Amino acid sequence: MNKPLKRHPFIIEYSKDHHYGLLLVWKIRQGLKKSIEPHRIAGYINLFAEKELLPHFDEEEKFLLNLLSPNDIFRIKVENQHLELRQYLFEIENNKIYNATLEAFADLLEAHIRFEEREFFPHLQKSIDLDTVYTSEQKAFHNQNEIDTLWTDNFWEA
Repeated sequence: MNKPLKRHPFIIEYSKDHHYGLLLVWKIRQGLKKSIEPHRIAGYINLFAEKELLPHFDEEEKFLLNLLSPNDIFRIKVENQHLELRQYLFEIENNKIYNATLEAFADLLEAHIRFEEREFFPHLQKSIDLDTVYTSEQKAFHNQNEIDTLWTDNFWEA
């Protein structure tokens, strides 16, 4: 069995963000399991997307994907997944909300996070000398507590 690759400091905070993305997936699934009205779940997704998910995608694209060749297959897969997730978010934000849409969004987000953690990040670390691109500037990480204080309808606890 291969020893897991230790994350470079440049990538660690992106992995921490992924924890909150997986928590979003869990909350969506809890809401669906409890037959919560889709618009309540969508409201939380919209806030999470604005405060966390879309800025995370933008930062990955700016700081990670640009380190790879435009025709790198891992880069292309991440870009395509980001595009598909943004399309779901557009539908959700524009009130085209169905349980099937919420389920598909949650499934894709989970698959995307698992892909980045298990395949993309190791590929990036093997392909790029991150020490040469890593600067002392740290990524401006998002505060999940901010989202939870802004949102009072904890439908996943119902």
